[in-house]
Amino acid sequence: MAYGHFPLLNFCRFSSDIYFPIEFDPDEQIVNLTIRTLILNATTAKELNSLFDILPKLYNLEATLENEIGKLTTIHTSLEHLCLTFRNSAEHFENILLRTPHLKQLRLNGKIEDSSVLIFFEKLARFIHVNMLQLEIFNCELFSDAWDPRAEILAIHQLHPLFKSVVRHRGDFMSDCYATDLTEYPIGSKYSCEFKKGFDEKINFILFL
Repeated sequence: MAYGHFPLLNFCRFSSDIYFPIEFDPDEQIVNLTIRTLILNATTAKELNSLFDILPKLYNLEATLENEIGKLTTIHTSLEHLCLTFRNSAEHFENILLRTPHLKQLRLNGKIEDSSVLIFFEKLARFIHVNMLQLEIFNCELFSDAWDPRAEILAIHQLHPLFKSVVRHRGDFMSDCYATDLTEYPIGSKYSCEFKKGFDEKINFILFL
């Protein structure tokens, strides 16, 4: 990937419905000081490590992380706006956020599946209190298909001041979505499940409507 061939580039976006690994040629890894915004439809923590090394002035990052999470080793000090979408579980947020200590805006999208909703927000609140002292804005679109009677929205609001705008949306099939900026569940949401009935008939339904 030869960012050095575009010395005036400050906004870069890679989009694809299918994940293609980003190949880094050691001979072409020239540090780029102009790119400030990077949007990646699909990437991994390993790729982010290399991108953080060659884009030290990156200010705004939007990335969809594939199933392979891994740990970042590079600390990025210029990044202030971060939007992460997890294809697997949003509970791996620590692996990324520990390496971006100066964030002012954060958005997390994905599924809460390894723990209860309340435990997830408790963990996130503790992490923000300790590691993200400069964070000013938090947004999310997090869904769970496991009923959690303890996850009352008022309990979540009390965990951190930045959580006060989180709203709980009820859906079908015991699914809930906890979001800051949704007024209703979007039709055709990317969060969907596919079930096969018999051999030929396929039933598609959206987890939340």
